[in-house]
Amino acid sequence: MRLDSSPKRYYGGGDLHFVTFSCYRRLPLLRTIRARNMPYTNSCAQNYKFEGKERDTETGNDDFGARYYSNRFGRWLSADWSSVPVAVPYSNLTNPQTLNLYSMVADDPESFADLDGHLASQGNSSEGGGSPTCASTGSGASGTTASGCNTNQPAQQAQNQPNNRTGYDTQDQAARAALNNSNGASIKQNKEYAGLIYKDQQGKYHYTGPVGGTDQGANPHDAKAPHGVKVVGDYHTHGDYSVMGPNGHAIKTHDPHHDDFNSDHFSGVHGSPGGDKGGIEHDAHGKPEYRGYLGTPSGKFKAYNPNTGQESVFQ
Repeated sequence: MRLDSSPKRYYGGGDLHFVTFSCYRRLPLLRTIRARNMPYTNSCAQNYKFEGKERDTETGNDDFGARYYSNRFGRWLSADWSSVPVAVPYSNLTNPQTLNLYSMVADDPESFADLDGHLASQGNSSEGGGSPTCASTGSGASGTTASGCNTNQPAQQAQNQPNNRTGYDTQDQAARAALNNSNGASIKQNKEYAGLIYKDQQGKYHYTGPVGGTDQGANPHDAKAPHGVKVVGDYHTHGDYSVMGPNGHAIKTHDPHHDDFNSDHFSGVHGSPGGDKGGIEHDAHGKPEYRGYLGTPSGKFKAYNPNTGQESVFQ
């Protein structure tokens, strides 16, 4: 999101949210030290509502792409489907909620997210390195495996992946797995993803999310960490190299020499509010081990130490 006059990518924090309008202008709620004075003009209808999807003004239903969602009834208007013949797509008999193909993410929206209204497939991630996983959530949210992996969506069910369930020895390892899981899809879609890094009571590290944002921002705190754990960092991606379009949206160039967002680096200045660095420093207050992690369009992963202001490559 843009919080000043120059085009930069920012991510939101736990108490900073924004609304995306149909003409791609962002309207931040200026409630934290991250928000700078920013003149804005709201000249378009506020048609983007639940999960940032466009709401039909006649029916009141939300268009997720694959299906329409009724926010009035809290249900999809059509059942989920599978590309392979199965009795109940994406069902998990240990979780009866997954048998309802009209429910949103098995009636567990705090643990899962649904970006397009359809679980296309669930792939296995290398977690410690390699290519991103290729799963997206749907009404099943069961973590089952289907054939025909689709790399258009990152995995939204991180807690269902074996390595992330058992945990990693360091927070850098967890962050690397999280970025391996989402950066490829982020570049392809030119869309930011974000989540949290946390330490469990046994001292193992895990990641949440990712949750999807826009072409210029994502909020890691939308990917809730479990109760009783310690959040020790956050991660986000920057999509692909882009230039600022005439309506304020990012236009993908896939060229590092044509990039208005300095996408290979954390935005902001150490010690100043605003930008990626200011947000990480805000969240790190009173947490000496807190770190920020970034997936870049170059494919490199970077870490930011809010105590020293040092940005480094850790891949």
